[in-house]
Amino acid sequence: MNKKPNKWLAAVLGLFMQPLGLLYVARPWWAAVYFVLTIGSVVLAFVYGRVMGAWGLLVWVPPIASAIHAFRAAARFPADAPRPWYSRWYGLLCVPLAYVAAVVLVRSFVIEPYRVSAGSMRPNYVRGDVLWVQKWGYGNYGTFGINLMHRPITAPLARGDVIVFEFARARAERYLKRVIGLPGDEISYRHHALSINQVEMRAVQIDYYSDADDAHARQRFFESLAGREYAVIFDPQDTRPMPRDEEFALPDQCSFHEDGLTCRLPPGYYFVMGDDRDNSADSRTFGLVPADHIVGKVIDAKQ
Repeated sequence: MNKKPNKWLAAVLGLFMQPLGLLYVARPWWAAVYFVLTIGSVVLAFVYGRVMGAWGLLVWVPPIASAIHAFRAAARFPADAPRPWYSRWYGLLCVPLAYVAAVVLVRSFVIEPYRVSAGSMRPNYVRGDVLWVQKWGYGNYGTFGINLMHRPITAPLARGDVIVFEFARARAERYLKRVIGLPGDEISYRHHALSINQVEMRAVQIDYYSDADDAHARQRFFESLAGREYAVIFDPQDTRPMPRDEEFALPDQCSFHEDGLTCRLPPGYYFVMGDDRDNSADSRTFGLVPADHIVGKVIDAKQ
């Protein structure tokens, strides 16, 4: 039976599920076009939504155009024309299921977006920034709060890399920090001076930094790790030690001082810090990060 597509159903599908509206009226190439337009507009809104303002209304252009297109195509569809399998209910059901499966697989194993929710990585990353996190090779595979599997890390991590990891006491919470120490390193951070394996890392002041979240200008420095330069901010006059959690991970691996701490990292553990050194809960606060908590590495991290 080749029942003619219902034009109102086509319009509804076109408005809320753009590719399905065009598949329903047997326009597969147009379905592909609207799929690309829809994904592009969603990505733009996700990444630039904070600054788009009224331009954000452009995300409604593809669904409205798709609804009108699908309605008109259904109205012109010949009553006696055969309908291909993908325009029937079972074909339309397979398409979104395949799309969802593809999204889950890509986000779980390949790459996943991460929106910065705190200011601990200023001045390099500010609240609201959207980053892309490489998942493949870091063994913590899953998405949308569901873990699919754990495997050992096979992709290299270097000092200076920016990573996303699960917080030890609430693994649903994800933190963004910079890798400072690798397994086997001795890390010392005392009175804003960072030393790795008893070699002090130089921090060269370049200017002052402030933003909307913190109008107090603090000194900005260039720090270099493994040949990678990036900016950090701190107030050299602020000598307050970072508060230490009661459940500090592996406290027996660290010695604590009035002006900081020194830690020796055992196999499978990393030392991380935020680039806003005066306002970051990190390894100085909660301890060392185990390898199986690492979600992935930020791609093209700012330096």
